[in-house]
Amino acid sequence: MAVIIIEHKWLDWAKQLQSIAQAGLAYSKDIYDVERFELIRNISIEMLSQQTGMDMKCHPHPPSPFYIYKMFIQCEIIGGQPMKGVETSAVEFFAENKLPPLSIARNTQTQIEMAFKHLYNPKEPVYFD
Repeated sequence: MAVIIIEHKWLDWAKQLQSIAQAGLAYSKDIYDVERFELIRNISIEMLSQQTGMDMKCHPHPPSPFYIYKMFIQCEIIGGQPMKGVETSAVEFFAENKLPPLSIARNTQTQIEMAFKHLYNPKEPVYFD
């Protein structure tokens, strides 16, 4: 039983290293810290590459060694004004046929189509990828 736990623990460590590296690269200003976080990121990428040998994605994102949890939530502003923040550069709403160019590393055309499919048919089953 311990062998199974150890075999899967490397994946947890690689994901944790990837997460630490991405946060460090996003928020570090010091060139030496950025260099260290790039090294950590490269080590985690090499770990994942050596151990998996497979693509785990179900959507056509560009190649990437990490994953991001996404939730598409229908909402509306009922008071106040939309405001940009630490993680957003702007807040805007778009019609399905007037979307701006997508950043496919974040959201693919098929994911957007799926979100609108659920908007038009709320009884559509929840999708987990």
